[in-house]
Amino acid sequence: MTRAAHPSFAQSEDVSPRDRIPGCNDRDLIGSLKASKNSNIIKIRRSHFAAFIIYAVLMNSLTAFLYHLTASEIFSQIGNAVAVCTFAICLMISALGTRFPVGKLLGMCLIFQLTLVYFINIQHSDIIDYIKFLEVFVIYAAARNCVGPLKIPHAAYALAALPLVLIALGGSRLPSPGGASWSYFPNRNTAALFYTCLLFALSMKSTKYKIPLQIAVCVASAKVGILIATFAALLMSGIIRFRFNTLIFSVALGVVITATSLSGIMDRQISIIENLIDGLWNTGISGIANSNYSDLYDSYGSELSGYFRIMHWTEILNYFSEGGPLRWLFGYGGGYTPKFTTTGLVPHNDYLKSLAEFGVFSFSLFVGLIIISIIGIRDRVQRTLFMIVSIYFFTENLLNSFSSMALLFGFAGLAWARPEGFQLRQNGRRKFAAALAQSTA
Repeated sequence: MTRAAHPSFAQSEDVSPRDRIPGCNDRDLIGSLKASKNSNIIKIRRSHFAAFIIYAVLMNSLTAFLYHLTASEIFSQIGNAVAVCTFAICLMISALGTRFPVGKLLGMCLIFQLTLVYFINIQHSDIIDYIKFLEVFVIYAAARNCVGPLKIPHAAYALAALPLVLIALGGSRLPSPGGASWSYFPNRNTAALFYTCLLFALSMKSTKYKIPLQIAVCVASAKVGILIATFAALLMSGIIRFRFNTLIFSVALGVVITATSLSGIMDRQISIIENLIDGLWNTGISGIANSNYSDLYDSYGSELSGYFRIMHWTEILNYFSEGGPLRWLFGYGGGYTPKFTTTGLVPHNDYLKSLAEFGVFSFSLFVGLIIISIIGIRDRVQRTLFMIVSIYFFTENLLNSFSSMALLFGFAGLAWARPEGFQLRQNGRRKFAAALAQSTA
């Protein structure tokens, strides 16, 4: 049988030279991973799964666009249906896949845990919150089960243009409390972080210019917090090292920050940070947590975003810690945190949300998923973009955003599932086993 006729080499032409490892042929990288004709195990190609996620997010974004443009509730329902169908398909892929058995075991444990949480808190549980939380695990596990080379469809670029089109058409027709919404996003933070997730997905195709584009997103959104998170992620991922290049990058970043500060774009953000630093210096965290909003308003003015988060988080943590072992293990149920807080708002912290609503076990799995994802992303630019969103989980409600989470965790799973990464891990296991056998001989 010739090379071209062998089923193991089907579509191996898609593998780029960068995907090949010296000493490993296409059979090692692609052929050995593909399902045989007689196999009944689902194995999805990475390119197909990437297209599925991109088009699912595009459909969800398009329905959000039409919902905010027309204020017709039907488009909101269609968008929810798209998200639920995506969840169901990824759940099927995760259940029938074979490349991530540990994830399948942990997924079964998580589903069992969330089922217990739901029935223990059935009087005040919102099933949608359970699906949103489980969704990130399911999408990631489905991506980990994919095989073959990766191609990003051109439709991904439409995701960048769609919010801008709505702005050009006059913005959302829906009422927005305090005018905080931007296009069809609830606020500028979630909009900017959506673009970060999109840059992360597009970085699988090419990492060129992705960090400068991320800084441009920070400046355009006028969000100092995202800029700080970007700089912190650059340091932690190892892109910025203490060399001459570091000095050049720092000077360029300083110029950008100075220019935006002088232009007045970030005046409100700088005012919030200055007020918060002043309050922390004068009263400390405990003093802020025990204050009320009227006293804070009298002392520091109307820019109380930072104070709100400290007071809000402290209140949720105190309520959770006083709940006893049952609440520590199983939480208060999905969507319940607004019901026991003074402000009646969601936690504005996805780590705290997972802890208070779903318990310690679910919280540990969520943190573990983020750590595993970071470990599996070998490229520093891609790792940086993922870490920016991971840092911002501390201050936003990103689990509520289907589009951002599908892009982030779907492509994080695809980054780990790449054929050369699979082969490298296999080689690493063989070398470790050989070294262990030699040391015990």
